[in-house]
Amino acid sequence: MKSFRYEGLTAGGAPVEGLVEAFDKADAITQARAHCRVLVKIEPVSGGKLGDLLRTDLGALFSGGRITPKKLALLSSQLAITQKAGLPLVRALHLIAENEGDPHLRSILEDAADDVRSGHTLADALQHRAPKLPTAFLETIRAGEASGTLAESFIRLKAYYEQSAAVAARVSTAMVYPAILVLAAIAVITLIMVFAVPVFEESFSAMGSALPGPTRFLIAVSRFLSGNALLLLAAAAIGILGLLLLGKTDSGRRGFARLALTLPAL
Repeated sequence: MKSFRYEGLTAGGAPVEGLVEAFDKADAITQARAHCRVLVKIEPVSGGKLGDLLRTDLGALFSGGRITPKKLALLSSQLAITQKAGLPLVRALHLIAENEGDPHLRSILEDAADDVRSGHTLADALQHRAPKLPTAFLETIRAGEASGTLAESFIRLKAYYEQSAAVAARVSTAMVYPAILVLAAIAVITLIMVFAVPVFEESFSAMGSALPGPTRFLIAVSRFLSGNALLLLAAAAIGILGLLLLGKTDSGRRGFARLALTLPAL
């Protein structure tokens, strides 16, 4: 829930102001009008950029606020069991949150429980608290709430996301060996260029003969790598971190997807 500060006038024209806790601005306006005849101003109360930063969950920041299919499958299974058992939805959300190890997901569930207690639907609460949740997940819950088959909806979501998690796990396993080969190749080439080539350079210099162009180029590259090793490592680390963070954004994912479709090798 968010805090909103309002200013208004009573039926007698007296100024009045106060705070309300609401799901969104429209909900805040409805609550504020119960305390004043004319609503003059209403705005959210923020702790400022520093306060928002201090409240930011680092795990959510680096994950882009997304929840993995494996966690969605487990969450759907837990909600399906609690709904089949007839447990009230608010109580079920709090129970699941208490046993959730992920601070980001725990916060989402606790806030969603408060929103549901305030009269909002579960789909609206989750969409508001976790906008990065898959559309299919939210709309399936919305359909289940509208038709009174919420437990069955969670059962279908559990099966779907379990399959998605299994596929993702197989892809990750298949990529381990190629990744190890690429890293090993980079490490071997770096060692050769930084340690082995300078030894050969000394031998070639002692011979006093003219070196062919490819050999001189190789020696120049070796000198560059040896003289700028720390700078290159820092640039590589910053570049990789930037690509990872970019891949967590919607525009970044679309860009990488277009690149993958454009390059035949990928």
